[in-house]
Amino acid sequence: MLGHIAVILVVLVPALAEAGDLTPTAQARAVAWSSMGEFGQYICGPPPDGCTPLSVTPTSGGNGLVAGDFLPFSATLDGIVDQLSTIDPKQLTAVGSHAATASASLSPTGTPGIFDIATSEIESQSSYSVDFDLTQPTPYHLAGEIGATSLLAASLARIRLTGPGGATLAEIELSGDGSCLDPSCEDLGSDTLAQSGTLAPGSYTLLAEVDGHAFSLISPGTGIAAGGTHTGSYDLTLTLDPVNVPSLGAFGPWLALLLGGLGAVMAHRSARHAR
Repeated sequence: MLGHIAVILVVLVPALAEAGDLTPTAQARAVAWSSMGEFGQYICGPPPDGCTPLSVTPTSGGNGLVAGDFLPFSATLDGIVDQLSTIDPKQLTAVGSHAATASASLSPTGTPGIFDIATSEIESQSSYSVDFDLTQPTPYHLAGEIGATSLLAASLARIRLTGPGGATLAEIELSGDGSCLDPSCEDLGSDTLAQSGTLAPGSYTLLAEVDGHAFSLISPGTGIAAGGTHTGSYDLTLTLDPVNVPSLGAFGPWLALLLGGLGAVMAHRSARHAR
């Protein structure tokens, strides 16, 4: 009888349970934009004399939202910048974008050499950063896509995964430095990321961001007044696959019953030997 019970126990024990969840330890998710400019009257001489301000009034604006915890974050600010992101034990997701245009105007006042000049430069950013820990080797899939444009503007779009020791495990990036002044060089293109493997135990950071600064250009001597523009977007998903580990699972109650029966048999045999 004992031999039969032992065989049954060996068959029932290897039920499987899932593990391999990530543990988030920190997050920094935010959307924001700000503008700075001025309105004023300038007296302007012929090149290369330039312009001298007669009166200037600073202008500014902006808005921002920050995620305060690990709950889903959804934010859209003034049609300029947005983000929708989640932090779950088996998946991290983020979708974000921004689009902003600076402004510039140059208007004669009717008095020779005196102009009304208005400028407004604008910055915007959508950023997603999550730190997390893994306690055992875990299979993963990382998929991402970025895009960006930059015309008279600095622009950046990036997705990056770093691991233990700060090592970069995956990265895509697009950037423009503001030197593009012609629509022919405005489009920075797009890039995609698709990577799978196994992440070792340790600490990791997943980052996605778009950032930009659109400039203003004024040239009274030529009558040029132009505002730059930038756009950017990211879309990423990091998925962790289940890790199977031995567990009693659904057979726990049966195992308890069998162990109880085993105990009764052993007690019966002990009583017989005692007699």
